[in-house]
Amino acid sequence: MKVLMFGWEYPPHISGGLGTACQGLVRGFGSDEDLDITLVVPRVYGDEDDSGLRLVSASDIEITGERLKVLLSGKVRTSQRKLSHYSAYSIPGKSENTISARFIRSGSSRQGPYTGKVAFSGQYTDSLFDEVDWYGLVGSEMASRQSFDVIHAHDWLTFPAGIEARKVSGKPLVVHVHATEFD
Repeated sequence: MKVLMFGWEYPPHISGGLGTACQGLVRGFGSDEDLDITLVVPRVYGDEDDSGLRLVSASDIEITGERLKVLLSGKVRTSQRKLSHYSAYSIPGKSENTISARFIRSGSSRQGPYTGKVAFSGQYTDSLFDEVDWYGLVGSEMASRQSFDVIHAHDWLTFPAGIEARKVSGKPLVVHVHATEFD
């Protein structure tokens, strides 16, 4: 069975229990040779232990077609949901980045339509809600490109990616709620 899994962090780059829980699940699933796990996180640093899975950086996924138009139009932006500087998710000294500063365009009009990538921070910055929305577009893009049997999304940060992947593929979506407290 092929699993497309969406997580927000993976050890050793963790802020709390989310990445550790993802790693525990992957290790637990690792004993099943019939499972093929692809874990997508916003940013891969290169020093993660990727045994038992294929670790993919959302920052490396080319966004194309209609998804690219949505991204560049700003309609995916969630400006009304900006984090306070006193939020549990803000990091002192980290300021918000707009999509224009974070979008890396590739291709040219001679080669066909533009494509591009979002340079995800992989951090809990003031633009966290924007990154969650942009990550949803990556989920849609991943689902349109690869074959899998089930989608697994970890906590609210990745639910939009899981939902978008489900819309594109029609595959079952399993969500893992890691915490229910109000931040």
